Amino acid sequence: LPELGLEVSITAGVDSLEKARYWQDAVDIEGICVARRANKKLSFLKKLKQVTKLKLVLMVNSFCVSECINENSHYNFCAYNGCSRSFYDCLSVFDDKPWYVFHQAKIVPANLKYYKGIIDIVKLEGRAAATDMLIRQLNQYIYELDSYEYLYNRFPVLFPFYHPYKIGVEPPGIFEEVTKCDNDDCESCGKCRKMWQGYYGFGEEVYDFIKGYKAYKKADYSTAYQYFEKFIKISSAKSDKFQNAALSRALFYMGVCALSSEKKAKAVEYFLASISRDNSNWDAHTMLGKIYYGEGEVWKAEEELKESIRLNEKEWSSYNVLGAVYREAGRLEEAERMLKEAIRLKEDEWSNHNILGNVYKRMEREEEAVKEYREALKQCTEEEYCKKIEAKIQDIEVMRKGK
Repeated sequence: LPELGLEVSITAGVDSLEKARYWQDAVDIEGICVARRANKKLSFLKKLKQVTKLKLVLMVNSFCVSECINENSHYNFCAYNGCSRSFYDCLSVFDDKPWYVFHQAKIVPANLKYYKGIIDIVKLEGRAAATDMLIRQLNQYIYELDSYEYLYNRFPVLFPFYHPYKIGVEPPGIFEEVTKCDNDDCESCGKCRKMWQGYYGFGEEVYDFIKGYKAYKKADYSTAYQYFEKFIKISSAKSDKFQNAALSRALFYMGVCALSSEKKAKAVEYFLASISRDNSNWDAHTMLGKIYYGEGEVWKAEEELKESIRLNEKEWSSYNVLGAVYREAGRLEEAERMLKEAIRLKEDEWSNHNILGNVYKRMEREEEAVKEYREALKQCTEEEYCKKIEAKIQDIEVMRKGK
């Protein structure tokens, strides 16, 4: 098929003239999809274009970490798995050092003008993303060429309030500074950190939140609680919308910390305070729903979980717990509907299948119950729960033989 041209894939990692020349000499190529880590190295890209005269392609919507140590492993995983979802926790580096986002591979549409005459094709990744998300990004890169918006913000509550993704906008001027940078030691430089703090208007108290969040993610709840408490004491006097969101998240994390010490009443207090500051926190409603369900307060649990689903209809855990609530209340058809939705959103979660099995058992649909229990066993890794599920299957089989 001589009419089809060959392009070197991004997975080849072309980030130097030597690598480009190798491919150009070894294979009759017409273009190169340049390595992500070179996306913001404008002087290199200009040189690459001048020397090779090849068609150059950039993946512009990638949120991969610059110089990521997992890059090759991740590419290998994608090749065998068929999509980009992985177990690598690369993006967590942005929770501790959010200013690193500015060195990230992502190029917002407003900065494409700097690549005129250098890049021939702008490429978008996302084979595993939802279609509506891909269409939204495509429209942005075609029609919104003055936009500084970070579009990877489908689940903003998962990001800390200080994260550029949570704020959703790259500050104008950052790109120009980053592309001029020749410092290999970001840690000691501090320039991007100062720009991040200055552009977004954070005080020094933000570092207490960052330290608290870092400890929280490591399940060091005692240390996390202390940092969040310190942050709240300094910040509570401020009442603007942005600060309310920050305080709301700190209160939510303190609620989780309290719950880890079995202080349920205190946890409820923090979750309610979190919601009073910012009602958009669906996970605070979910946590309250779980607590109320555990305490037998079915009506309260239902109200909180329904509100959580209203705020975030794509979170499986809210449907999971609401299904359990309805099962407890004897509202079995509603329970079945909630758990089927939970499974649709997260099919590989064993508890979804287990609870649905419990619902079918109460509905005397034994065959369907056993099917769900067996599916739960395939995914469950907790020995104690596996034994309980096996016992339920045995009980149904004994009962069916008795009939």
